[in-house]
Amino acid sequence: MMNIDLGAQKLELLPLAEYSSRGFKGLVMQHLNCMGLHELQDNRVDLSAYEHVYVDNPSQGAEVLFSSNTSLASFEVLDLQGDSSRVIYSKGLLKPEEKLVLHLESFETDPELSYETVIKNGICFRDDTGSLRNFAIRAKVMDGSVYLEEID
Repeated sequence: MMNIDLGAQKLELLPLAEYSSRGFKGLVMQHLNCMGLHELQDNRVDLSAYEHVYVDNPSQGAEVLFSSNTSLASFEVLDLQGDSSRVIYSKGLLKPEEKLVLHLESFETDPELSYETVIKNGICFRDDTGSLRNFAIRAKVMDGSVYLEEID
């Protein structure tokens, strides 16, 4: 497996021999769009068309734009701190035309991985096979770019 970082989107390439055993995993990342509000090149984007989702203690500078170019079943925004995850927002079916602004807690540097941020929030949904997919929302310390990391 090889990961290629394209800024706001991460591309995952699987060897053909692994694809059949991993199924949808190799395809899901191409459908998810996640970027920090600070990464927008055009500050004239009208965010009034976006649904705004707030965590308990949102932080200035930790706003994330999220969308998908395919429908996502059983979509949830999660608080991943502590021993178990807590649902902050849920939608039975998030459609491609529905875009979200996630107002999250601050991105803090992970003491064990100085180039990554601590996992605080994430998303989950059911893929085409019915499997539950979980992703942490993280940022790179060096440039602040926001990305999704699949987690168990």
